[in-house]
Amino acid sequence: MFYPRNSPVSVVITDQRLTIKYVNTGFEKATGYLSGDVHGKHLSILVFNPEHRDMMTRAVEHSLLGEPWQGQVKYQTKDGDTRVVDVVTSAIFNSGDQVTNFVAVSRDITYELELQSQLVNAQKLKALGRLSESIAHDFGNPLIGIRALLKDFDQRLELNQQDTHLLEIAVSECNRMQTLIGNFQHFYNSKRTFSTPCDINEVLNRLVFFMQKTLLTNNITTVIDHTPNLPPTKGRVDQLEQVFLNIILNAVDAMADQGGTLTIATYSEKDSICAAISDTGQGMDEQTMRQIFEPFYSTKPEVDGTGLGLSVSYGIISAHNGTITCRSTVSEGTTFKVFLPVEAHTV
Repeated sequence: MFYPRNSPVSVVITDQRLTIKYVNTGFEKATGYLSGDVHGKHLSILVFNPEHRDMMTRAVEHSLLGEPWQGQVKYQTKDGDTRVVDVVTSAIFNSGDQVTNFVAVSRDITYELELQSQLVNAQKLKALGRLSESIAHDFGNPLIGIRALLKDFDQRLELNQQDTHLLEIAVSECNRMQTLIGNFQHFYNSKRTFSTPCDINEVLNRLVFFMQKTLLTNNITTVIDHTPNLPPTKGRVDQLEQVFLNIILNAVDAMADQGGTLTIATYSEKDSICAAISDTGQGMDEQTMRQIFEPFYSTKPEVDGTGLGLSVSYGIISAHNGTITCRSTVSEGTTFKVFLPVEAHTV
């Protein structure tokens, strides 16, 4: 069996004990590991997720039956990045039907999965946009009338202290509903709004300054790693502040029990600028990761959140012709990356 060393796919060959005996240049480029780094090591050094290590065991058991096994597996590159590959494994038998080697041929599908996720989210946002316009009209207008009547009652009627307090609660709830409707409209807004050049470093520094007390109270250390003199993006400063504030507040919640480190970095990448916000909190499992940008999804108690923060953030960044991504590991932390175009775009 011949596998060209310069094949664009990743090829790993092990012995019957899963000790790595051969890797091609496709593997070296994909993982960052040179052949000498992994030769003689057990295959499990590449698979850090316990669930995927169990999958690796099942793949071996399946291959022992003489049938190829195919599935998606997560692994960690040499620089700590998490990638997803579509892998096919098979066993090599000698003339006596004894296994001599295992072969794993894989293709990186991380980018494809991210594109699929962005497409699904974009389709959801489009449908939600149509719904939000209806909600704003059908619920927003009557709500304004109810709030006006409540205030009128408060001014015209002689109420005792308890009734006055109840009216104040009712008005407050009307205001909260109006805010929710306004947030919901952020999912999709076909109207072009005025935008200005934005210095992302300045936006983030201002937020960190105003949140210093909250960060210190929760025993959170802040590390700022800005690339100086970044080119500006163009957009709504107030909306971008809302996005970064949502992400930072989520980071604070994730580290609230034990404290930790909040790292905020900025850098250029091709025709975009990126703001990466990382925490050392509790992290998220795969199920949570699949739902974090869905509206009204939240892991917080109902009283603490509406589940709209990240959904609204996704809508805002999409409207700015940017992207927002998230990677997380349970018990290690989470990183959100916001990419915004350098070139001027009307938002």
